[in-house]
Amino acid sequence: MKNKTVKMVLAVVVLGVCCGAYAGVKTYVAHQEQKESEEDSEESTTVFTASTDNIKSLDFMVDDTETTFEKDDDSWVKKDETDFPVNQTTLDSAASAIASVDSDRVLEDVDDLSEYGLDSPSNTIKIVTKSDEEDGDDITTTLYVGDENSSTSQYYVRKDDDEKTVYLIDSSCVEPFTKSLNDYAQMEDFPAISNTDTITKISVHGDNSYELSKDEDTSTWSVKGSEDEEKADSATVSSLVSSFGSMAYSSLADYKCDDKSKYGLDKPYATITVDYQEEVADDDTQDDTTASGETADEDASSVEENSDDAEQDTESDESVNETTDETSEAEDIDSEEAGDETSENSDSASDDEDSSEEETKMADKQLTILVGNETDDSSRYVMVNDSNEVYTMSTDTLSALTDKSEEDFWDMTVSYVSLNSLGSLKVNYQGSDYKVNVSRETST
Repeated sequence: MKNKTVKMVLAVVVLGVCCGAYAGVKTYVAHQEQKESEEDSEESTTVFTASTDNIKSLDFMVDDTETTFEKDDDSWVKKDETDFPVNQTTLDSAASAIASVDSDRVLEDVDDLSEYGLDSPSNTIKIVTKSDEEDGDDITTTLYVGDENSSTSQYYVRKDDDEKTVYLIDSSCVEPFTKSLNDYAQMEDFPAISNTDTITKISVHGDNSYELSKDEDTSTWSVKGSEDEEKADSATVSSLVSSFGSMAYSSLADYKCDDKSKYGLDKPYATITVDYQEEVADDDTQDDTTASGETADEDASSVEENSDDAEQDTESDESVNETTDETSEAEDIDSEEAGDETSENSDSASDDEDSSEEETKMADKQLTILVGNETDDSSRYVMVNDSNEVYTMSTDTLSALTDKSEEDFWDMTVSYVSLNSLGSLKVNYQGSDYKVNVSRETST
């Protein structure tokens, strides 16, 4: 019994010593790791640096295809497709992101690039910059992008022909080069209707077809579907009409569509047509002003010719100086008056021209939206008016139009009667008549 107790005590002591040693080792290792981390953070290696103004082109993989964007004067263009609508802000941001690349951890003497995904890089970024020397050749720097370190949100990269050195760089330097091609294109703004009060008709043709039209005299709406035209609920229509002032695209799907069937736009899911009016310059007024201006110029020329004739008559007839002088003075006075009159006409024409530039008129416009197939992100493809660009638009926005039927717009109001004017109410229920009389009494 005594021996068992001694063994038990020894075992407890040994266990305590082991636990203490483990805790000490763990603390030491953590301290060393923290120290190394602090040392690494204090030191930073420059992988690449350049002025954004000196960057001439960026070549990288887009949708598994090598794509080059280059500078043409101060604008970015797609090298093999100059009509591609490059988003200048997106490319400027990409150039700024790659203009200064630093690494806080450098791995040297690397034997196996596959450990970092650099045996088959996910992207290759070629940066062409102008030489600092006036007649020097352009400089090309290539960065090969490998795997992402999920714990640090950094990427492994190598540079140029150096296959022995791997850098760990921030993801912000790489992510601008991981987009699809359409993300580098400039989207057009949806042609939203600024003044929705000018909308007079909305037509929707599809699985559910209907037409809303506005009576311009009474400003009331009616709805027509497969059946007769009915009065529409003003609140429901007003909500729908106002939505055209805030419609917007979600993303660009195709900047130059040559096959509508890819998006279901050859046989649209729905076709939405909106008739409205827009304020435009009144060209007719400007033409009238120009004509009156020409008339004023002709009058001024006529006055000058009369004045010249008067001077010639004065020089040719010396024998009647007094008469000629009087005639000349009279003609001069007439000329001055005519000149003043012409000046006033000219000023008046100028004022008319200025005012005509400010005059506008309301012109009839039409907005047509073709709605195609659904996408993977709760959107549908749309094509607007005569544009050959295809965009996506939220299904929530479109369903307010496409998922309605004529019954949804019916005015369900039977009658409005003020209680103060109600004298009696007669109801026929299941063949029996019931009458309710209203009596009132005034109390002070």
